[in-house]
Amino acid sequence: MNKFATLIGTDRPTTKHEEIFKLLFDIAVNHKFVPPDNVVRVQRDQIPLDSWTLVLKEPDNNNPKFLLAVTAPKIPSMSPLPVRQTIDCPLFSVIVMDTYFGIWRDGDFSESVSTENVTKVFKSFLDTINK
Repeated sequence: MNKFATLIGTDRPTTKHEEIFKLLFDIAVNHKFVPPDNVVRVQRDQIPLDSWTLVLKEPDNNNPKFLLAVTAPKIPSMSPLPVRQTIDCPLFSVIVMDTYFGIWRDGDFSESVSTENVTKVFKSFLDTINK
């Protein structure tokens, strides 16, 4: 069964990241990936997490095919690297800023101003995971 892990969160007063998370989550499910079942504690790694609201979920077998992370940090950074010690698998991350999206695709970083481009890159990522 192809299960995935998720991380969603922010350290600023916004909900913009929730919309893109829901969109990408639904795309993953439509690509026959099974959503995670368990909420897990986020292990602090490189940055303090005191001001963050984060929800990290992983499959019950602790073996996700990939991690979908959508965060909206105050300052653009390598967010959400703090969870890389908790969950080790291919990463697709979207950093939601006011005027653009940062897309982290398992080692490659790009920027986009359109939701359509984010979804296109995510679908391509899922195709590589499904091979």
